[in-house]
Formats: sequence, C-alpha cells, structure tokens
Amino acid sequence: MYRSDRAPNETPCGKAVSEGHHDFVAIAVTARQGHGAPPCGSCRQVLHEFSPKTMVYWRDARGRIIRRRLDSLLPLAFRFPERRREKLRTATSSSI
Repeated sequence: MYRSDRAPNETPCGKAVSEGHHDFVAIAVTARQGHGAPPCGSCRQVLHEFSPKTMVYWRDARGRIIRRRLDSLLPLAFRFPERRREKLRTATSSSI
C-alpha cells in the first residue's frame, strides 16, 4: 500500500459526517481534463460505511459523465453491523 495521507474524498466526507450528515444522495468526482476520475478504493470504502446507495458521478477520459451507484463500485465492501453503524453516527454527531 502506498499512501501518505487521506484520500481526496475522505476529508469532505469526514467534515459532513462530523456535522451530522450521514445519508449522502450523490457525490461528484473531478480531475484534469482528459483523465478519468472515479473515486479511489479508500474513498469508496469511507463513503460506503455511511451511505452505500450514494450515486457517484465522474467524467471518463473522453469527457463523458459516468454514473454508478456506490455499492456497485465496491461490491465486497467491509460493512459495520447496523448497531455499530448507529453508534458511530451518534459519536461523530455528538463530537462537534
């Protein structure tokens, strides 16, 4: 694994969760023109922990908008048991 810091989508996701937002409807990812930019695996996992049905939008290398549901991008995601997920939501919401 080669990673020195947080993945790009983790920071805004963490901020949203810390402010009590947990059920994301959609997220858009962008990159330089001519480069595809789907979210990385780490970002997919972080988003999936809170809202697996989130729609993800990005442009492919040709500039076309791609739309996929997050759980189809990460079919074998780690999942917290529902009770643990609720404790996480409560803990992050109350730590503001």
